[in-house]
Amino acid sequence: MSSRTTATLCLFTAVLAALTTYAPAEVRLTVKEVTTIRPTHDGRYFGRASLRVLANGVWVMTYIHSDHHWKCHDGQIEVMFSADEGRTWAPPNTYLDGKPVSGLPSAASPKDSPHDPIEPYIYLAPNGDLVIATMDAVFPGQGKPRPGRGGIWITVSADDGRSWSKWSKVAFRGVPGGGGGDLTQDSFLDGNTIYATSRLGDWRENKSGETLPGLFKSTDNGRTWDFVSCCDSERDWDRTADSETGIERVGETELVVVLRGGFKTELPWLTRSQDMGKTWTKPANVDSKVKSWKRARIYTRKHLKHLSGVETIPQWWNDSLLVGTGVHQVTVSTRNVGLWYSEDRGNTWSAPLDLDAETQDAGYGDVRMRKNGDLVVVSYHGAYDQASIKQYVVGMETRKGP
Repeated sequence: MSSRTTATLCLFTAVLAALTTYAPAEVRLTVKEVTTIRPTHDGRYFGRASLRVLANGVWVMTYIHSDHHWKCHDGQIEVMFSADEGRTWAPPNTYLDGKPVSGLPSAASPKDSPHDPIEPYIYLAPNGDLVIATMDAVFPGQGKPRPGRGGIWITVSADDGRSWSKWSKVAFRGVPGGGGGDLTQDSFLDGNTIYATSRLGDWRENKSGETLPGLFKSTDNGRTWDFVSCCDSERDWDRTADSETGIERVGETELVVVLRGGFKTELPWLTRSQDMGKTWTKPANVDSKVKSWKRARIYTRKHLKHLSGVETIPQWWNDSLLVGTGVHQVTVSTRNVGLWYSEDRGNTWSAPLDLDAETQDAGYGDVRMRKNGDLVVVSYHGAYDQASIKQYVVGMETRKGP
């Protein structure tokens, strides 16, 4: 065989290998099971679930227990545990051995405070601590919430969720205009550093209610947070008014963000960073088939496997397939729990797969993966004044394209 033929064959082999590695996957999602794991009762509102999987395989879910989506100030943060990937759950605020959890349910503010915890978000810190962050939003009368004005608070567990510390206020550093964010959006770990997206409160004089999407990082397991950047390169305060932001790492230094589009049925925005969040591209609207997607939480498929203990994948960001959940805002007054996917590292996204019936309030949730490959979405479904935590098991089949 001539050297030229050999070179051509090697080139063809390399191209074929590249196509095999990076060819988009055909994705099929199927809802297998819908269950209620924290049912509403006596007009109670259970919502805003987030989820972590411990190294020992235990699933830990946190959520808020209140009287209303936003009107009441009696919100309490609760936890639930599962030893079998969400197939069964221990009673609320009870560990798997049947003993009550210490420190929860609780909230950072007393019941007569003007601050409402609104929602919790749970982190698994690099040192193994569980950290629940809650945004205390000030509601002046019936006006818009002001994220961060009441402070951001955390409670910490160093024993896999059996006991929780007293609530302590988070310290922020380097935020333009002072203040902080909410730390209840989305996050990922890079070694000993936590990166988290956040709504930045409006620091303009005589302004309130509008926010910008911000990126923070913590190198001390969530106790203090340093401002990295604003994910909106133009700092357009009127772009969304409510900057709920999903983030995922999709390369060695590449990040992608899905940014909420507004309070009605606006399309979300996409922006990317090639330098771990120091700078961002100009936000651009997604394709109309994605529809209105709010409170995005997004993961590469490999990241879900890694986080859920299915497989240890140190470079989980090296994956073209992403999955995300959140609110599908169907109409101005109705929502559903949605699931989306991307086959090209978050550049484009699918239409939403609705996981439940259309209702008034739903969709702030999270997703993990079982060892059999099924996706498990925990979210809530109901109305502003009463809602239940529900779980959706979704099968995911993929096939490499030609």
